[in-house]
Amino acid sequence: ASKTVNVEVVETPAVETVEVLSDIEDLALETDMTLRALAINALGDPVSDGTIITFTADQGFFPENSYGPTTNGQASVFFNTHTTAGPLTVTARVGDVVGTKEGNIKPGLPASVSVTPQIQDDNGAWVNMPPSGIPVNYPDPVRVRARVIDLFNNVVPNTSIQFETDMGGIGNYATTDEEGIAYANYFPGNSAGTAQITASTIQVGEDGESIVGIALITIYSDEVNSIIFSVQEEMFLDVIGVGGTTSRSLEVQLRDFGGNLVSGQHMVLYEIVNADPPAGVNINNSGLSDEVQANDGIA
Repeated sequence: ASKTVNVEVVETPAVETVEVLSDIEDLALETDMTLRALAINALGDPVSDGTIITFTADQGFFPENSYGPTTNGQASVFFNTHTTAGPLTVTARVGDVVGTKEGNIKPGLPASVSVTPQIQDDNGAWVNMPPSGIPVNYPDPVRVRARVIDLFNNVVPNTSIQFETDMGGIGNYATTDEEGIAYANYFPGNSAGTAQITASTIQVGEDGESIVGIALITIYSDEVNSIIFSVQEEMFLDVIGVGGTTSRSLEVQLRDFGGNLVSGQHMVLYEIVNADPPAGVNINNSGLSDEVQANDGIA
C-alpha cells in the first residue's frame, strides 16, 4: 500500500529588529567585557539558533571574532575598550537590520598637568607668555592654563585644580572643561623676580598622590627710579708711595620705585664732581669719568 506525506515548507520569518543589550555607559579604559545583542523576527520571536550577528565599534577592539551565532536569539562577542577615551558607538547587524547603542569610555586617572602662563596680544587673543616674562605691575590680564591628561594622553575633564604661587596672587581653584583645561587669573604685583606657579589635581593619580604641574614666570623691572651705592660708609684712600690702599671698587644698585633691582642692561656714568679734585685721581684709569654697563641692576 502506498502512503502520501504532505510537506509544508514554511518561509523563515525575516529579522525585524536587532538590539544591543550590553551597558556601555562610562566604561573604563583597558576593560575586557562581553557585548551581547538580541535579534527578533517578524513574528516577534527570537531568530533561529545559529543566526550570525556581526558587531562593530568605533573605539576599542575585538580580541577574537567580531561576530557570533545566536542561541535563543542572543549572540555575544568579547570586547576590549583599549586606551582611547571618548564616545563609543556599538552596532549589531543581521543582514540589513542594524541595532545601535551609544555609550562612552572614560579617561583614566590624572597622570600629568601642563601649566602655561598666557597674556593677550594686540587683538585680544590669548597667547603663551614669552620667556622674557612681564614687567612689575603689568596692567593687562594674565591667566594660567592647566591641562590634565591621563596615562594614555586622554584629556581629563571635570577634575578640580588648585593653583598656587609664591609671588603675586592667583585664583585658587578651577575645574577642567571637556578639553581637560582649567584657567586661573594671575596678578603679578609689584615685586620683581621669578614666580613659581603650581597647579595640583585634587583627584589623585595612580600612585595615590596629587599630580602637580609647575610653570615659572619672570617678573622684571626696567624703569630706574634710584641709584644707590652698595657701600654707604665713607671710604679713605692713601696717596701712592706710602704703602696704603690706593684704589677701591665702586658698585651701585639701580632700583625701581618698588625697591626692586631693575632688569636688563643700562649704562651708568661714574664721575668725580669735585670742583678741584686731587691730582691724579681717576675712574677706571679713564680720567674723571667713565661709563660702565649695569647688568640686572648692578654696575
